[in-house]
Amino acid sequence: MIKINLNKENNTDEESGFTSENAKDSTLQNVFLFLGRLILAFIIVVGASVGKAKWIEKKSLEIYGDPEALERSLSAKEVELKRLDSILSGRLSLDERVQKLRGQVQVVDRFYKERNLARESLVEIAQKIPESTWVKQLVMNERAFEITGSARSMTDVSDFLGRLDLVPLFSGATLKSTQQDQVLSKTDYTITVGRRE
Repeated sequence: MIKINLNKENNTDEESGFTSENAKDSTLQNVFLFLGRLILAFIIVVGASVGKAKWIEKKSLEIYGDPEALERSLSAKEVELKRLDSILSGRLSLDERVQKLRGQVQVVDRFYKERNLARESLVEIAQKIPESTWVKQLVMNERAFEITGSARSMTDVSDFLGRLDLVPLFSGATLKSTQQDQVLSKTDYTITVGRRE
């Protein structure tokens, strides 16, 4: 036989001893159990996060070192960089000095070469002058000589011009101008002679 008690206040199952108060207690226990599990899960997650953060910090220290030590090391590197920069700027100024000295050496070498060339040219010209020809002026510039003088005749000037063409130091002797003086029986001339490099 089945009995149904419609009274809500005291609804009991006599056989099982189950009441609505027991149901409330059971539901409350389930809620507390759920909250306890939720809190426990939260603690586990927070603990794992803190543990992971500590582990990452430890690994960072192992890999990168102590931040303060890194800062000190960085400061030392900056000081070293400034020192090397000053050395480099000193080297650059030395390079500039070396370039300037090379330029001066080139000028001296060119002067020495010019001096030797002038001496050798004078010797060559002196050897090539015919007896009836005189040199009044010799002007030397970077690429040529200009010889001004007098000769007894135009034939002597042509002879001198031909002799100058045979000198290995010179190239292209050309007659620039001539002027005959009938009173003194002479021919004034100007010859331009190129220099070989």
